[in-house]
Amino acid sequence: MNQNHPGTDSTLRLALALIIVGFTIVLGVLSLFHAAAFPVFSAMLTPMGIVLGYYFLRKERQQ
Repeated sequence: MNQNHPGTDSTLRLALALIIVGFTIVLGVLSLFHAAAFPVFSAMLTPMGIVLGYYFLRKERQQ
């Protein structure tokens, strides 16, 4: 469907990984200050992690 250049995919994957790691660190720091907000953050992060993991596994299997 979309024709990516060879380097684009790995760059995109690296950027996504950095975003996820940064997001997790920020949420972790926030949850230290707002313990009540932690369940909300984990409830948001878990489905996102599952979806992203499934997406990457499917993409790897196609190659």
